Amino acid sequence: MKSGSMKTILFFVIILLNFSGTALSAGEIQLTVDEAVSLALENNLNLKLQKNEVTMGQGAELIEKGVFEALFEAGVFSQEQRMISLITGGEEKEKGSLWNAAIKKKLETGTEIGFSWENELAGTDSTMVALDELYSSAFSLSISQPLLKGNSRAVQTAGVRSAEKYTEAAAYLVEDQAADLAAQVKNAYWDLVFARQDIEVKELSLKLARNLHEETRIKIESGVLAEVEIYQPDSEIAKREETLIASERNIANAEDNLKLLLNSEQWQAAIITKDTPVVKYEKPDLGVTLEKVLTNRPDIRASELLVDRAEILVDKAEDDLKPSLSLSDPEFNWQVGLILQVPLGNRTSRGALARERAKLMSARQRSELLRQEATRSAREAVRNVNLALKTIDATRKTSLASRKRLEAEQAKFKVGLATANDVLEFQDSYAQALISEKRAVIDLAKARAELDRVQGVVSFKNKGKQF
Repeated sequence: MKSGSMKTILFFVIILLNFSGTALSAGEIQLTVDEAVSLALENNLNLKLQKNEVTMGQGAELIEKGVFEALFEAGVFSQEQRMISLITGGEEKEKGSLWNAAIKKKLETGTEIGFSWENELAGTDSTMVALDELYSSAFSLSISQPLLKGNSRAVQTAGVRSAEKYTEAAAYLVEDQAADLAAQVKNAYWDLVFARQDIEVKELSLKLARNLHEETRIKIESGVLAEVEIYQPDSEIAKREETLIASERNIANAEDNLKLLLNSEQWQAAIITKDTPVVKYEKPDLGVTLEKVLTNRPDIRASELLVDRAEILVDKAEDDLKPSLSLSDPEFNWQVGLILQVPLGNRTSRGALARERAKLMSARQRSELLRQEATRSAREAVRNVNLALKTIDATRKTSLASRKRLEAEQAKFKVGLATANDVLEFQDSYAQALISEKRAVIDLAKARAELDRVQGVVSFKNKGKQF
């Protein structure tokens, strides 16, 4: 073969090898549970939607604060008018120019202050007017102060304070959403861990059935057992192969659930879990947990802020019932007047007040219901952690006993004191005990994740990261 052809072949082989390596590395996502939580906090769409509420609240704050910003106005105008003089019969022109500037500002007390400067230049070519051009300039200051409705800083800033409360509540709800998401991710992660552990146990169970099949075959060939004895191990192998296939489906479903929470686009890649749950015999204190829940839980703090917001809006609605009476100096220096406005019936303001009072009542009731539900959830979460610890001890004892019984039954089968069916039953009992033991450890990890959630805690190693 020519040297050039060999180089070409080697070149394509290298490319194929590199491509295969890339495809293999792209086919797996290796994650610890902390990495999964961190990715979800960065990418989860529901959390991003909640963050948008904060942005909208900040926008509402700016709008409300804009009411108290100074407003500058300026204008320039020019005009010209032509006419026929009734005296001379000739055409005459009149020209005029006007330019002005003004600045207005509303204070948080409700006081409105305005300052303006107006300039006018007028000219004509009429022979009947002594001056061809006339210039005038004027300064004016206007002040208006509400005396009844709106006569307080609290009422005037109600919109700003209401928007601030909403934004702060929305920020707490982001934290609450993050805590919920972290718990969901941990649960999905541990479900995937268990799915892989479950298939390992089923593979062990299948291996035990195949070993028994081989022992039975040897005994039949040696004349110790009848040929019909092989059918029971054959049947059990087929049954355990079916359950193994079902377990593979469980892994795929668990992976998809986790990918959805991570907002992952790598749907074809397999997630390889790098962590297994660690059993810590630390029992949570119910009193401490309840104190943390009722004091620091983000959704409870958000509900309290929404109650404050509703109270602000009720105060504003009550103020709107008052007649409007303003002390004003609208146009001329040293001219002072009172302007009184009294709506007859005042249904709009009374209806608005009734609506805001109902909203306040609802906000208080929702806050109280949330506190009650949080208390119940905290008690349940603490109880589940403590029960999970007890369950682990019990399942470990059962698993050990099942293994010992299986070993004894296998020994009896070898000397002809037990049937293949007896051994298969003990194999199945041992496999179920192993699965229960592993499930108990997973349940403890999920119970601790739920305990974090009910406390509104995002617990993972990178928790200092902003989300």
